[in-house]
Formats: sequence, C-alpha cells, structure tokens
Amino acid sequence: MTSVEAHLALAEILRPINEGATDERLVPYTFEEFVNEMYLPHCRQTWKASTAYTSEHIVKVHLLPELGDRLLTSVTRRDMQDLLEAKARTLAKSVVTHIRWYLNAIFKLAFSDGILKNRRR
Repeated sequence: MTSVEAHLALAEILRPINEGATDERLVPYTFEEFVNEMYLPHCRQTWKASTAYTSEHIVKVHLLPELGDRLLTSVTRRDMQDLLEAKARTLAKSVVTHIRWYLNAIFKLAFSDGILKNRRR
C-alpha cells in the first residue's frame, strides 16, 4: 500500500466519525446527574479538601435546587442569566461570582465531554 492509498484508507475509516455518524448516543443527563456523576468527581481529583467543601456547598445549595431536575441540554444562557440576577438580589457579589464561575465550569466540562453540542446559528 502506498502512502497515498494509506491516507485514503484512513480517511475512509474516519469519515463516519468526522461526520458525526457514529452509533454513539448522548446520555440525557439532568443538570444534577451531570454535576454529581461527572463534574464533582472530576473536580475532586484536583481540589484541596477546603476547596471541595466550599465549592460543593455552593453548587449544592445554589445550583442544584434551581436547575437540578432540568435536562442539561435544556438550560439556556437566558436561564443562567436569570438565575444569576435572582441570586444577586439576595447574595453578596462574591458568592454570585462563584456561582457564575461554577456554571461556566460545569457547562465547559459538558461541552468538552461531547454531552453538549455547539448551538450557534
């Protein structure tokens, strides 16, 4: 097999994957399932004990009750902004900043894991 033939063969093998035509199905996580099964275990690997305690507290007290039963794929930017604005009415700016940071981190992980797809139009 020549180098050109090898590249063509490889391209043919990878074509279904590159076109998104694999049989892999996305797991329909709720926000809470994703946080508990994927996000927190991922973060615990690097967090110090004190960071884990405060971070998990913020996520469990301020995010899970609000978004926990929603499908991860159904949470919109507007939903997150509304949540942050509601929290800003009763919480300190630093707490709201942390909540925003965790929302960002949760959705970045979901996106990088392929659970969320880019919805830009």
